[in-house]
Amino acid sequence: MHKEPSLEVKNVTVVLAGRPVLEGVSFSVEGPGLVQILGPNGAGKTTLLKTIVGLVRPRRGRILLCGVDVTGNPRLATRYAAYLPQLPPSMHGYPLTPLELLSFTGVDEGRARAALRQLGIDEEYWGTPIDRLSAGLRQRVFIAQAIARDTPIVLLDEPLSSIDPAARAELADTLRGLAEERLLLITSHDPAILLPYTRLLILLKRRVYAAGPPREVLTLENARKVYGRAALLLGGHLHIADSH
Repeated sequence: MHKEPSLEVKNVTVVLAGRPVLEGVSFSVEGPGLVQILGPNGAGKTTLLKTIVGLVRPRRGRILLCGVDVTGNPRLATRYAAYLPQLPPSMHGYPLTPLELLSFTGVDEGRARAALRQLGIDEEYWGTPIDRLSAGLRQRVFIAQAIARDTPIVLLDEPLSSIDPAARAELADTLRGLAEERLLLITSHDPAILLPYTRLLILLKRRVYAAGPPREVLTLENARKVYGRAALLLGGHLHIADSH
């Protein structure tokens, strides 16, 4: 990585098929750390990530990565940010091995091997077709693919979904380590498992309802603005009864 990570989202409005998906979204963050973007289905989380990496052009607003305006320019944006979309529950018929996947996407073998090790993937799996791996291992392989590009910013869409609780806890700890030297933006429905590692929490539902340190943002009042009655206070702890 050759640049200190920074991200500025300036008054971004996105309209898709005549419907507003994001409205006046603004926030900024500098330096490494883990940022969680929290919101229900249809909140615009995935659209926001795609807009950051230039795959969606906003009707209004600008995106700056490491001080460079990349608005609507995916070729320029990918110099600074890697994006991993949410993976489907099944990868049936995906014959590539982890090492082949990273090599075929333009990463030299040395960097590919280093990324797989960094994600805690044992060498015994490097030659196994990805569709034969567990959901947790598959997710690690694709995160390794994003990390191997060595960009200062990495965007992960629902990386903890579709994997079992034990694998989720292990991957959360790995993401904590990755965020020590990169800016990681992670979308989620339930922030609990990553909360101890989260530097900035953003509550999103078309617009930003709150953004800041988790302790200040994750209140019942704020959560109910986004989740309605699905935000519950149980035993003194906030719980989101999301159907996702």
